[in-house]
Amino acid sequence: MATMKDVAELAGVSTATVSRALMNPEKVSSATRKKVEDAVVESGYCPNTMVRSVKRNESKTLVVIVPDLCDPYFSEIIRGIEHAASEQGYLVLHGDSHQQKCRDNSLVNLVYSKQADGLILLGTDLPIDASKAEQKNLPPMVMACEFAPELELPTVHIDNLTASFEAVNYLAQLGHKQIAEITGPDTSALSNFRSQAISKLCAVLG
Repeated sequence: MATMKDVAELAGVSTATVSRALMNPEKVSSATRKKVEDAVVESGYCPNTMVRSVKRNESKTLVVIVPDLCDPYFSEIIRGIEHAASEQGYLVLHGDSHQQKCRDNSLVNLVYSKQADGLILLGTDLPIDASKAEQKNLPPMVMACEFAPELELPTVHIDNLTASFEAVNYLAQLGHKQIAEITGPDTSALSNFRSQAISKLCAVLG
């Protein structure tokens, strides 16, 4: 099994430089980093990522909180998250909250206890107090699928306004005059946003 010394010899640098390039790549030049990376590949060296993570105070783990893992809608999203996370060297833990606040809290504690680096929320409810006064103390997290306009959180979602308009226009072009809407929970800002957009366009179309 290749060692760090083997990598150093191939790259023509010291073992200290190899360690620095792997643990703190921003502290070495791009040319040195490239030589070390090439040497790692050539030698087959496998750095101890667990030790590196501890030293950098990282777990290289993300927690995804899902309302219902059995829902195929969320399954596709999780697959994409896992693919992107894997490319960056992260593991993904799935937390099925079953819409229960207490389960969400236990998942959030993984971040506060440094067992995970961040949260990805796929549901409508935030698992912690996110009032304005507390937002500065929030753990790293991203809202996906849903959004909360009152919160200053990174959010990933589609253009819901355009999607709502296209859905109504499609049915209208087919000649339908009475359009029913199946909405999500009243507590969902996203569901309310879509519903308002659909109602407005229906009113315009008569």
